[in-house]
Amino acid sequence: MAGKSLAVDVLTNFSGTRYEFIFAEYGVGDSKMMEYITTVYKAYDSTRIYRELRVRGTLTKGNLLMLLPLENLFDEIDGVWNLSSDQGNLGKLFVTNLRLVWTSIINGNFNISIPFLQIQMITTRNSKFGEALVIQTARQAGSYLLGFRIDPRERLKKVAKQLGSLHSIYWKNPVFGITTGQATDETIQNMKKINEDIDESRGRTTEDHCDILSVYLADGTKLRDREPVYNEDLGLAVERLPENYTISDLWKIMPEKKKDK
Repeated sequence: MAGKSLAVDVLTNFSGTRYEFIFAEYGVGDSKMMEYITTVYKAYDSTRIYRELRVRGTLTKGNLLMLLPLENLFDEIDGVWNLSSDQGNLGKLFVTNLRLVWTSIINGNFNISIPFLQIQMITTRNSKFGEALVIQTARQAGSYLLGFRIDPRERLKKVAKQLGSLHSIYWKNPVFGITTGQATDETIQNMKKINEDIDESRGRTTEDHCDILSVYLADGTKLRDREPVYNEDLGLAVERLPENYTISDLWKIMPEKKKDK
């Protein structure tokens, strides 16, 4: 390169493939390109909770949902069963203008945050638990079907209609967590603190999130018992696993205990 220039080297990873991009700015004496790129990235990284499914984080405090900036609470629905196990798990569903948050009443860290951005469909469907609320996530969020039971049936229909309306309203003016204008260091630090408080699973890879989300999976076959098949690793007959899952994946659902220092 001839003359004075500033270059930014960006290393990325997508679908297991690494890419490198170099952006050069020529003839610049006092460029702020790096400063702008860093500021934008920090704003993006600190607001992932608005755009990504999150599980097993600190989402509530004193039975109250920890609201994000720009978030408004519309409804709190008690007596909502998460159909992720044979017995189901009783909890509460929080409905906001940005997302749905379900949390167990027994274990507050057993929860899930589902942004409207990642919801493909909201409907009701019959299951072995009776008619259930079913939420299908978008392809980039794993195409999961998450099942919840709400009694009585009239209440279930009302909640499903409410969520469908809020989902449509959200897509008319989606909120990604980043406001226009230059973000201040204080704003970025505040959002980073919120992210760390809310999401204890920060730092996990996309694959890790997919494994842990299988706890909440209630797909078309999970809503009814799968046929047993012989598993060579266990030497036992077990219920057939969902496609692309292995026995070893199931052990990754439970987080490893931190070792005492």
